[in-house]
Amino acid sequence: MVTTPSGAPVAMVHCNNCTSDINAWVNLFAEYSELMGMPINKGELFTKLFNKALEGDVDCGGLLSYNYFSGEGVTGLDEGRPVFARTPNAHFTLANFMRTHLLSALATLKIGLDILTQEEQVRAAVEEVVRRELRTKPGDLFSKDAIQRSARELASMGHFDPEKVNPDIKPNYEDGTVDINWELEQKSNDQLEF
Repeated sequence: MVTTPSGAPVAMVHCNNCTSDINAWVNLFAEYSELMGMPINKGELFTKLFNKALEGDVDCGGLLSYNYFSGEGVTGLDEGRPVFARTPNAHFTLANFMRTHLLSALATLKIGLDILTQEEQVRAAVEEVVRRELRTKPGDLFSKDAIQRSARELASMGHFDPEKVNPDIKPNYEDGTVDINWELEQKSNDQLEF
């Protein structure tokens, strides 16, 4: 955990390995395409291969990509060795091949995010972020406009289900105060779905 210049808490995951292995395979496919007399733009090749990954099996057909070109602090490895493996009965297709490489590229990032949220309790900082967005503070005079603005800003953050950003307003007529409770449903931002 670090802070911004203004003192707001910030957490990030730094991974040494991500798309290096995918890039190597795409370069190989581009070289093959050129060898066959059909050169292809690499941007187009990436797009086609990534779209093909959408057709892959949920379990990547039993294929495994271990994409570490270098050591990885997040997972405690000093050196990397990229490896692609499959069992003899694996469903070895281009879709599964690309899917396993994409998921492998993001696996270390996911592990790092899990460490932040589960071991470092980074989610506790969410309350601080929400409080900064609220236009109503304890002791302020009741303001419908401030509540509506708070709801709009919380909904636009992308962290919460915007349809469920509704304040629970409870007036206390005896002491002339109003309690405002924000029950927010977090959206999962740390998952990749194909």
